[in-house]
Amino acid sequence: YEDTKNQLEELRKFIGIKEKNKDFILSKPCNVTGYIANDPFMSFTIDKGSDDEIKPYCPVVTGDGLIGITIDVSAHSSTVRTLLSPDLSIAAVTSSSDNAGIIEGSIEQAVAGKTMLKLVPKENSLKNGDLLVTTSTSGLFPKGYSIGTVESISLDTTGLSYSAVIQPSAKIDRLSSVMVITDFNGKDNSYEN
Repeated sequence: YEDTKNQLEELRKFIGIKEKNKDFILSKPCNVTGYIANDPFMSFTIDKGSDDEIKPYCPVVTGDGLIGITIDVSAHSSTVRTLLSPDLSIAAVTSSSDNAGIIEGSIEQAVAGKTMLKLVPKENSLKNGDLLVTTSTSGLFPKGYSIGTVESISLDTTGLSYSAVIQPSAKIDRLSSVMVITDFNGKDNSYEN
């Protein structure tokens, strides 16, 4: 009963994604088949691949927020790199103002299930609790999708910019299913192989 109830709740959230974002072309719900062993950045595999219109570098989401991107795609499965990874850079902005930076993971924060916002200009109004969302500047992610909230802010060791610890909107270590955005209005297809 509890499993069925949880699956129904996830499906409702997925329907909500489509209702809020009419321009998204979404995959069918993808089951998380397993996390990659010994990966502190919580990469995982899903049970959908190129036969389901999934390509490398497609955004992976839940109803709660952005998870990451597909990287290795075969006919029936894909590997997802999460936003906890330092190998994934995501342009981000606060939903209430023009505070901007780059989401990039670090080993220290990934262990705690968190990520970092880096390269925040010295003149900013960033504060704890601010919600960060995607920008469309890279063309890789749709604009305005929830990433996470600011937990703490500090001056970088260089003294030239600020950085912040970010709590992702979605619980990346407890995923059972996700959806892949295979296309959206404004997608830059130059990343595709």
